[in-house]
Amino acid sequence: PFIMTGLILLKTLSPFLSVACSFRAIQYLTKAPSGGLNIIVLIFSNIMGLHMLYHVKNTGSWLEIGL
Repeated sequence: PFIMTGLILLKTLSPFLSVACSFRAIQYLTKAPSGGLNIIVLIFSNIMGLHMLYHVKNTGSWLEIGL
């Protein structure tokens, strides 16, 4: 269960981290105000989280659910 939990956390947090880092780089390069970019990051993070949650299966055997 500990390995599975770690993999789930990694799968959940890696898109958020990559989007946040890319928008921070965009903000640094363009000198854009951080308020507007933070809202954009939150919107994209919510969209990616919903996309991931809709692909979760809750039917089948325990081995299939782990995949």
